[in-house]
Amino acid sequence: MNCWSRTDHGTTATPEALEPKAETTSAGRLQQAQDRLNELQRERDRMAAQSRELAERVAEISGESDHAKLRLATGLGDEEKCREKLNALDLERARLQQKLDGCALAIKELEGRISILSETARELAQAADQERQQEVVENFQDVAYRLSRRVIATWRQACAEAFELSMLVDQTTAMARSGGLDHDHASAVLAANEKLSSYFQTESLRLVNENWPRHESHLFRRLQIRAARPEE
Repeated sequence: MNCWSRTDHGTTATPEALEPKAETTSAGRLQQAQDRLNELQRERDRMAAQSRELAERVAEISGESDHAKLRLATGLGDEEKCREKLNALDLERARLQQKLDGCALAIKELEGRISILSETARELAQAADQERQQEVVENFQDVAYRLSRRVIATWRQACAEAFELSMLVDQTTAMARSGGLDHDHASAVLAANEKLSSYFQTESLRLVNENWPRHESHLFRRLQIRAARPEE
């Protein structure tokens, strides 16, 4: 489906392109669950802070109410004003208590949702770890088998070409030594053979001389290049 459309004002995204894509992996769903969990925890903390403020105000009202009752009982204050004060405090306390009760209910509901979502996140974390481990196995199999096929193919080719090279060297040097070539050409062949020996010795020492990074592996203990022609 084409998620883009042309208008007189340019290219715009279709509604389908603007909708968030559903996560298909456990790791993606876990991230979404954790994000939602953080939102719920922040909302719970906000409600808890509001509840504390309300409780502090209710406590203050109780103190003010006790003070007004004391003045009313001792006759130290105007009775009508004291009663008006007490009625106003009782009305405010009733309103705040309703809000306080609402906060308690909201916190309880949020705690329930957080508990359920926490269990979901725990299950998703386990599933995501299983997917991670499976990915490690699949990546190992894919890369290791691919590299192994390349190594073995190169080894087979090296063995075959080493066989051809050794046959060529033996046959040609034998010809040079047996009189099949005159002195100059025989000397050239033997000199070339010495040059080959020096070349292979130099190359074999590069691993040490150039300090190539090495890592021993049981896979290559028997996989040495031998002058041999592989069967097709």
